Amino acid sequence: MARKRDPRRIEAKNMWLESGGEMKLVDIANKLGCSSNQIRKWKSTEKWSIDDEIESVPKLNSNVTNEKERYHKLKGNSNAIGNRGGAPPGNGNAVGNVGGSAPIGNKNAVTTGEFETLSWEFLTEREQQLYESMDGNLVTHINQTIRELEIRKRRMMERIANIEKSMSDIERSTLKQLREKEYIGEKNGKKVVLHRQELVTVEEREKVTAKIDRILSLENSLNNVTNQLIRAIKQQSDLEQAELKKGLIRSQTSLNREKLYKPDEANKSTAVNKPDFSGMSTEELRSYAASLRK
Repeated sequence: MARKRDPRRIEAKNMWLESGGEMKLVDIANKLGCSSNQIRKWKSTEKWSIDDEIESVPKLNSNVTNEKERYHKLKGNSNAIGNRGGAPPGNGNAVGNVGGSAPIGNKNAVTTGEFETLSWEFLTEREQQLYESMDGNLVTHINQTIRELEIRKRRMMERIANIEKSMSDIERSTLKQLREKEYIGEKNGKKVVLHRQELVTVEEREKVTAKIDRILSLENSLNNVTNQLIRAIKQQSDLEQAELKKGLIRSQTSLNREKLYKPDEANKSTAVNKPDFSGMSTEELRSYAASLRK
């Protein structure tokens, strides 16, 4: 919005005209409380002439409050005496409102789902079945991590599939406006140029949505989750191998103890029952270690 003209410029011109153009600009500036350069600028811009007529000074709009007046009204004013602020006591404006927080278990902050919190009560029936179907003799923490990563991976793949189904790569929009068009018509039996309003297409736009960016972001997060899953499975395998080695060490310790206290019996048993470890699988090694512990 353009600034309103300063009413002092009209007062300055009137004072100059009343003096017959003889009053100094410095004196006019002193009376109006502004600089002489400002008066000189007004005179040059509006091209004051001694032949101009004196104008009436417009009254200030009483509804418009200048900053200085507003400041003095605010400072120490009594407009708000007795008003303690807020709603009256006992009002029912907030009845039933438990606060500004979102409902428990909401997914408002979920973007890619890579760091989504998983709770049993908020899993779908299919996800609960998937969780329970995963088995294995693992440390509890590793077992839980693998299950949660499997569910997180499945959810992210579902999000990618939903985006591919529901979104369009290109969105088209058309802008139409009423425009006046000329046409030849008849008026009083004569052909004349007439005008009428018509809806005309003035702009057509094609907007490429960020679908591909969204999918790439999800796929990148999916790769991260897959890598975490691979690391968890490797950690599970390492724990199993460590447990197996521990069992074999216990078995070897037991055999060594027998050799110390009963060398004859130990030599006979090892000579007859000593297996070929090089050709045994992991499961066979595990079974052999368990049999020795018995």
